[in-house]
Amino acid sequence: MNTLLAHLRYTIRVLLKSPGFSITTILVLALGIAANTAIFSLFDAVLLRPLPYPDPDRLMKLWETFPNSGREYSPVSYPDYLDWRTAQRTFDDLSLFRLSDFNLTKDGDPERFRGAYITASYCRVMKVSPVVGRQFSEEEERGMAGVVLLGERLWRSRFQGDPEIIGRKLTINGMSVEVIGVFPMTFEVARRADLYLPLTLNPDRSFVSKRDSYQFDCVGRLKKGVSQEQAEADLLLISGNLQVRYPDTNAGVSSVLIPLLKSVAGGYSATLWFLMGTVFLLLLITCANMANLLLSRASGRHREIVVRAALGASRQRIIGQLMMESFVLSILGGVLGLFFTFWIVNGIIALGPKDIPRLQEVGVDSVVLVFSLLVTVATAFLFGVVPAWRISRTDLNSALKEEGGRSGTIGQRPLRSQAILVIGQVALACVLLMVTGLLGRSFQMIQDVRLGFRRDHLLTVGISLPPSKYSADANRRGFYENLLEKMSGIPGVRAAAVTSNLPFSGHNSEQG
Repeated sequence: MNTLLAHLRYTIRVLLKSPGFSITTILVLALGIAANTAIFSLFDAVLLRPLPYPDPDRLMKLWETFPNSGREYSPVSYPDYLDWRTAQRTFDDLSLFRLSDFNLTKDGDPERFRGAYITASYCRVMKVSPVVGRQFSEEEERGMAGVVLLGERLWRSRFQGDPEIIGRKLTINGMSVEVIGVFPMTFEVARRADLYLPLTLNPDRSFVSKRDSYQFDCVGRLKKGVSQEQAEADLLLISGNLQVRYPDTNAGVSSVLIPLLKSVAGGYSATLWFLMGTVFLLLLITCANMANLLLSRASGRHREIVVRAALGASRQRIIGQLMMESFVLSILGGVLGLFFTFWIVNGIIALGPKDIPRLQEVGVDSVVLVFSLLVTVATAFLFGVVPAWRISRTDLNSALKEEGGRSGTIGQRPLRSQAILVIGQVALACVLLMVTGLLGRSFQMIQDVRLGFRRDHLLTVGISLPPSKYSADANRRGFYENLLEKMSGIPGVRAAAVTSNLPFSGHNSEQG
């Protein structure tokens, strides 16, 4: 312990004598550690952290699949879901949901919110209870009851967390509904949802009977002790029976299931692994750079090392002193890097694509802090061990003779190590530059892809008509015709059009 304290005191004196070197080293290390920690926080939140539900590994996403037509994953039809739910033997329960937009036109300014139609079983599948009030029942769902469940974010932002919200009447999409509960923010699966209505309140009632209307997401919770393979076999058997019973709509239609976490975040797995690899290469370059700086300083410290060795310091003690300097620099860089990490993480949340799942969960928690500590220690070892090993290799007799002839020089011994480090640093930098160039070129090629239409000077706006007022086709057609006429008359507008599905909007329902 006394030796460590002595090393620490001496290290502080050495670093204070070279403030320019110390500050530069700490800043470079801070940036390298911060980049790795920030990207890991994103990686952990999206891919590694379990979903915030009880037994999340038992949650599965169910899809219909059309092998003959090449559609691997397709939303589920409501009649098929009912048959699955009745015949299956491997799930505690199944549930459906469908994301949609809703207009809230009471208790404040009219506002549009993202929400979902859900089945009553959804709450049981996810095992999430309201923080206030209750969830709706199967009877309320089948009876088309006018009830709504608010998300906690909407409850707190628009209604200031009013505990008397239960029983209040709201107007959503022109319908009068009663608030019966508030769900916690953990209720969200993949995207932001602020309110939840019973699935049967969906104004498009054709889905109830149309077996080839594929527009719902299906989730299920495996029974305890049931594996994914057993559940897949059970679903395949049911799908085979449906093919026989309904050859007109279900011929060639099969089923597949994947873990819910993979379904939520799997699309970003390759990108996040790529980012982790990139920042790791950046850290290696930083370590190589720092090792070169330490070797360059060796010539100025040669006399110090020779004197310490002449006074009886062992090679292990010299290595310990040099490694202590590396660890102190790395720890100071890690502490400063944490401040940079908070800024980078906030930037990722603010500027990152909003469709990245669980983006709002990114933050600096205990797991990220442990990772930052491990990176800090590994960095100290990586950039400190080679200089310490090389500098400590002092032949006392030769060094003393050398000191007599050429005071303060260290000869050619570190040059080979420096050359290797420089070569490695340049090689890694070239890899990063080539990858960056390829990404830039790919981005440019994507931008130059001919889409079949001109994308410049285009503006889009989403409109959700309340079904209570625009239930008839004639009413909706009249609204849009009037809208197009008024928009076409706006100065500067050359043309206006209406569509139910914008290109690249992510709409993935299949209706026959």
